[in-house]
Amino acid sequence: MKSFKNNFFVKTTYAYVNLVYIIFLFIITVLLITTIYGLLSHSNVINSSLLNSNLFGLWAKDKSITENTFWLFILIVNASIVAGIYYCLKRLNAFLKNVYEDKPFIKENGKHLKIIGILIMFFSTLIYLIKIFTLQNNVPVTSLLLKYLFLFANIISSLFNPYLIIGLVIFVIGEVIISAVEIKEEQDLTV
Repeated sequence: MKSFKNNFFVKTTYAYVNLVYIIFLFIITVLLITTIYGLLSHSNVINSSLLNSNLFGLWAKDKSITENTFWLFILIVNASIVAGIYYCLKRLNAFLKNVYEDKPFIKENGKHLKIIGILIMFFSTLIYLIKIFTLQNNVPVTSLLLKYLFLFANIISSLFNPYLIIGLVIFVIGEVIISAVEIKEEQDLTV
């Protein structure tokens, strides 16, 4: 059997994910330093930069929400998404390292994939629902019935979110790897 270390696609993918993992950490560090510097140097930073820190384009401009509490919610959601992306990259990097070292079928890889799948499903659903509810407040609807039908249609369409399906597939692949390892362990014990 050909080693994964000699496979062009495995080497390239491992190098690429490792590079993105390192660069992502650097970018987040720079963003944190500039945010902390802005907090320390400007007294009115809450009304200027933190309210406009819409990293993922989730928030529509809606003035009905009090800005003093809303900026904190935006900051918490953005920080949790960034932390989730970083954690997924860390797990993906560990998975690809194991594959590169010719250990693709170990329980650890299945656990990595299952966690990545769960995080993708959670954050994609969170992002999709936030976009639905902020969009709902900005769409002029003539009647209350149409407004609730619009909301219901958007919630149903979130079930067909492509990232949700990708997360489910990654989760299932993790389960398959764990099952394959358990079947191999059982066979090794019976022989």
